[in-house]
Amino acid sequence: MKQSTVLESVTDVSDYKDMQDLLLICDMLISDYSSSIWDYSYTFRPCFLYTPDLEEYSANRGFDEDIDTWGFPVAISVQELIEAILRFDEQSFKNAMQQHHEKLGSYENGTATQAVCSMIVNRIEED
Repeated sequence: MKQSTVLESVTDVSDYKDMQDLLLICDMLISDYSSSIWDYSYTFRPCFLYTPDLEEYSANRGFDEDIDTWGFPVAISVQELIEAILRFDEQSFKNAMQQHHEKLGSYENGTATQAVCSMIVNRIEED
C-alpha cells in the first residue's frame, strides 16, 4: 500500500485485494455509484456519495431509483462533501438506511451461512 503524500493519516489502498476487508475496518466511506455502498450500508456507519459527474451519469446511464431516495448524503462538489460530513447526523442516517433496506425487501438476517449449509446437507441427504 502506498502512503498518501497529501495527509499522513490517509493510506492509498487501491491495490488491496479484498474490498470487503476494507469495508469492515473503515470508519467512513466516501464513494460514487459503486455497489460497495450497499454492502457498507449494513454497517450503518457514515457513507457519503461524492458525485461530481451526477448530471452526466444520470443522463447517460440513469438509475433504477432516484439517488436522492437512497439515504446517503449526496455531494457534487468538494465543498458540499465537507458540509455533508460536518452536518452528519448519525441517528438520521441509521434510520434512512434501515428504511431503505426495508423498502428494498432485503433478505439479510444474519443467517446466510447457516441456510447455505443446511441446503448443502439436505442435498447430500437427498442423493
